Amino acid sequence: QDFLMTKGGWAIRPIGLDVAVRGFREGDLRPTLIVFDDIDDHSLSLSAVKSNLDIIARSIIPAGTQDTIHLVAQNLIAEHSAVNQIYTGKSDVLKGIIPSVYPAFENLVIETNIDEVTGKSSYEITAGTPTWPGMDMTTARINLNKSGLEAFYAEYQHDFSLDQSEKVIPEFDDEIHVITWDQFESIFGCRRIPKHWQAGIGLDIGYT
Repeated sequence: QDFLMTKGGWAIRPIGLDVAVRGFREGDLRPTLIVFDDIDDHSLSLSAVKSNLDIIARSIIPAGTQDTIHLVAQNLIAEHSAVNQIYTGKSDVLKGIIPSVYPAFENLVIETNIDEVTGKSSYEITAGTPTWPGMDMTTARINLNKSGLEAFYAEYQHDFSLDQSEKVIPEFDDEIHVITWDQFESIFGCRRIPKHWQAGIGLDIGYT
């Protein structure tokens, strides 16, 4: 029940991240291939993602040897996901892995259609070339209209720009809202915030 052993001697064992596998071996054998899949969810908090990365680094990778091959077989899921942090290099876990990420469509163009009778809107894929034979344009359009534009771009295109759109103040501009210490000194006569100023600093951390 724990693993599948083939006649040729291969053993396959599916496990979750919550299973302690450090030092796991069958006889004198250690895993020659470790496949990571479904280790992320778009709703995971940053602390949960960090915990998953720690489990991978400290519990799962040590179960293999220096010759063990590591394969990540899932989508990037979200900007802060463990796999996207591995892919972008924000995490130093699995730095030796060769990143290969492919969007579902090349040259994708999505337009919004408005029904003249009902007034309801829907999305239409007006251009794009699937990157693999199993991608059905009709099914993709149906999924697009069911999941919405943001989720579609994240899941199919590995594009999280729409997900970021509401996380940055749209009026913010470096040229207007950020000044240099030289500019500060030209007005207040010093290059640091005076100690007698009543100043505070805060950070609103979101976990969604």
